[in-house]
Amino acid sequence: MTTFGLILLCFFLFVGYVSIYRRKDLFTPTQDRIFFTHLVIIVLFIAVSVVNAFHLFDLVNSGVHDFLQTFWNSSFDTPMIMASFLASPETLAILSCLLLIVLHFRHERALFFFTFISLVGALVSNLILKDLFKLARPTVSLIPETFWSFPSGHSTMIVVFLSCLYYCWTRMYPNMGKWKKQAALFAVFLLSLVVGFSRLYLGVHWLSDVVAGFLLGLFWVTFAYLSPRPKSV
Repeated sequence: MTTFGLILLCFFLFVGYVSIYRRKDLFTPTQDRIFFTHLVIIVLFIAVSVVNAFHLFDLVNSGVHDFLQTFWNSSFDTPMIMASFLASPETLAILSCLLLIVLHFRHERALFFFTFISLVGALVSNLILKDLFKLARPTVSLIPETFWSFPSGHSTMIVVFLSCLYYCWTRMYPNMGKWKKQAALFAVFLLSLVVGFSRLYLGVHWLSDVVAGFLLGLFWVTFAYLSPRPKSV
């Protein structure tokens, strides 16, 4: 199943990049910046993956994990568990379906495909990468987790979901004030960091897992942004 999923994912990415390069000459300055950012994200994700696969980051991972254990107490445990639960892939999958339904009934085809590509690509690739790397989670944690560690699914999906929500909101309501957009973007950044930190605090992920999760989420958001999409009607 993993092999089939990997082949399908590679085929999807190949077709996507062919489509992107065919229209690269038509990119706006903003799309050019996003494309450069996308390439940087790929390089960073590959670097983190290689470092993690060869256990070159183990001392840092262990150091961060052991340091955060010193802060474990009931005052912090409950809010961190709640943040982790509310941003679980299962919860975000339900919210994502609701977002797609709204976009469908509003006939926002371009936004629908952007959101669909980002969310499905992130979810499938995260599961495949976990099974490919097969890296174990920390042995000491506050909550039980059984699946592989790298990359963090919570970190991946929270970045994708909030980014899609922000992008759809700004496109559907383009006349909103600049300060509202900046406040919403800051909220996306802050909430993503909180969720990532909650996974570290609870001891269910290494630092490199969370960093890779963020990068994987940004990869799919930028990939979907650059991909050709049908126009809304």
